[in-house]
Amino acid sequence: SNEKQRLLRTSLRICGTVVESLPTARSAPKCEKTVQALLCRNLNVKSATLLNATSSRRIRLQDDLVTGFHFSVSERFVPGCTLKAS
Repeated sequence: SNEKQRLLRTSLRICGTVVESLPTARSAPKCEKTVQALLCRNLNVKSATLLNATSSRRIRLQDDLVTGFHFSVSERFVPGCTLKAS
């Protein structure tokens, strides 16, 4: 998706900046590639985790809104009716 591509581009820019600032990266090209790969992998894992957490919160919010709507409708049209929280 576009969002994943944007996050990957951002990750790669951050990785490049971090790697360039490491003293060992200037003197050891192989080390640079290893460090960059590791940083990119860690950033991608964190971004995927963040996207999953955001999605999970959105689903919980939707459930809360639906439950609240059902509760308010039940109270309005069936006074005394109580819904159990799911």
